Amino acid sequence: MNATSIHPAAGLEKLFPGHFALWVLLLLFVATASQTGVAQTVKFASPVNYPAGHPFVVSSGDFNGDGKVDLVAGDITTNDLVMLLGNGDGTLKAPVTYHLSTRPRLLVPSDFNRDGKLDLAFADSVPNSINILLGKGDGTFESPVSYPLAGVLLQTSEFNGDGKPDLATRATTTSIAVMLNNGDGSFQSPQSISVPQPTVRVFTTGDFNGDGRTDLFAFGRDGMVFSTTFVTVFLGRGDGSFQPAINTNGNWAVGSGPYSIVAGDFDRDGKLDVAISDEYLAILKGNGDGTFKTPGSQLHLNNTSADLKAGDFNGDGKADLVTSGVFGTGALQVLLGNGDGTFQNLGDQINGRSSVSISVTDLNGDTRPDLAGNIDGQLAVALVNVTPGNPDSTDYFVHQHYKDFLDREPDAGGFDFWTNQIAACGSNQQCIEVRRINTSASFYMSIEFSQTAYLVERLYKTAYGDGLASSADGGTVHLLSVPLVRRNELLMDTEQINQDVVVLRAGWERILETNKENFVSQFVQRAQFISFLPFSMSPATFVNQLNQNAGKVLSPAELTTLIGLFGSATDTGNLAVRAQVLRQIAENRNLYNSEFNRAFVLMQYFGYLRRNPNDAPEATRDYSGYEFWLRKLNQFNGDFVGAEMVKAFITSFEYRQRFTP
Repeated sequence: MNATSIHPAAGLEKLFPGHFALWVLLLLFVATASQTGVAQTVKFASPVNYPAGHPFVVSSGDFNGDGKVDLVAGDITTNDLVMLLGNGDGTLKAPVTYHLSTRPRLLVPSDFNRDGKLDLAFADSVPNSINILLGKGDGTFESPVSYPLAGVLLQTSEFNGDGKPDLATRATTTSIAVMLNNGDGSFQSPQSISVPQPTVRVFTTGDFNGDGRTDLFAFGRDGMVFSTTFVTVFLGRGDGSFQPAINTNGNWAVGSGPYSIVAGDFDRDGKLDVAISDEYLAILKGNGDGTFKTPGSQLHLNNTSADLKAGDFNGDGKADLVTSGVFGTGALQVLLGNGDGTFQNLGDQINGRSSVSISVTDLNGDTRPDLAGNIDGQLAVALVNVTPGNPDSTDYFVHQHYKDFLDREPDAGGFDFWTNQIAACGSNQQCIEVRRINTSASFYMSIEFSQTAYLVERLYKTAYGDGLASSADGGTVHLLSVPLVRRNELLMDTEQINQDVVVLRAGWERILETNKENFVSQFVQRAQFISFLPFSMSPATFVNQLNQNAGKVLSPAELTTLIGLFGSATDTGNLAVRAQVLRQIAENRNLYNSEFNRAFVLMQYFGYLRRNPNDAPEATRDYSGYEFWLRKLNQFNGDFVGAEMVKAFITSFEYRQRFTP
């Protein structure tokens, strides 16, 4: 694969030449990255305890829509769901408990009805039940809807290209069932897929042949320990059905399981791999066609792994792993990836304890992955916050831009492209400085960013117009017209549009288009939008108001066309047409160009400084700094290098302080 084929700024090459106790345990997790990506010390700070029942499984997500990650735990001894809302700084509020009719042995968060509010699936196999809790957006849920199907190894993915999360479960020991989403959070009857194995031990989903469609991977063995292993892959057709099985088997398994599985590009070749664990960690490297290489030497783990999760804990652009430990000898073993499918063992982070569930999440909003899990039946949360990151490291610098601007881990090709652009300078410091600036700006200018986060900014402007803020730039206090969207709003909404989008990866256009359609449809149904633009508005008034908000970007012919979309209606109660009109104006090229510099400056604050322009530590608590940089950027006709804007932000004390203890 060409390294330039999946970088985030496609088209911008011109910028570059050539059951247990009643408490929850909070731990602060530490990791770092160096210039060369070599693993360094991982430590924990002092624990903080929370009462939280007897959690068996732990998961995470923003269940109350405040932009802060929450934790949710399943207590299978009392059939309780325990919610701990996050404060956004790594601490959690007092738990709220909801009693359920069945055991929440598995928890899978997702927005099943795509209303912008996080939902939750919980499941068990005794009795067989998969249950859907639709979220109300405040951390509470509607009554569960139950499906009588075994909830074993429950996963969510998207199998038929409609952008609605579907479900997959091991229905029997020799079959996987797929439940397609109806689009409203309800599900169709399960489609059973027979797996030609004695026993399916674990399964996962992913695009294993690189065609942009979701596939199934099943790993099994017969009923005996240390027996023949079987791998079965069902390539997805993209419509919810699958091609005939691709089967392989071997005698290379050395553990008693496996018990856990996770997919990822562990050798950074652009092809999806699979990691499985029990007493050993095995990496099956993907060939990119749905087949896999025989695993090499397998790492002997410190404990029998019941859960395995991936994340980049040291910010070097290489996937790391963390595994639970069933026995009370040690828990949360961290394995730092070398980028070639091998790992460095950093050991157990908690000695003499056990764990069967882990969640990798960002509990304090610093973009670095933290850990949550049950420790001896308690909840342990870990934060990466002691060992500093190194923004002078090219690997760290590029990786952080993926997190700050695209809200995802880097794809191998894109990561290599940008790091190589800077590395090509050798020791030429002037070249390095320019390349770092251009690389940084390219993330804002990329197709991926402009069609996700920047689109959200334009949707807010089109819907609601501008805001007014105080500024003292130029020496006198005055009101300034500024973008209305706030950082928290933009981040949460962007998550819905950029979900699973990696520009130039197979199927990315379809995924992006589906995400846009689903998001805008949901956006026009929000109470704020309907209050500001009521259904009683005539088509002409509605369209003209949006055009006015956007800065009068439409031509007379375009105005007439959009008004005509409502047909003979005298009001604007047609939600589909409302969404169509809003999106067409927000995507109008005149608006894109006229708003570009304002949004560019705004994203310097949102991305680099992780705050609004008038938030602390801004000395004046207003938009003076924002106006200064906007004025300067306009003076240089958008030349961010000449205006020294990007340079100022990436070398600022506030930016660099983000990566210190």
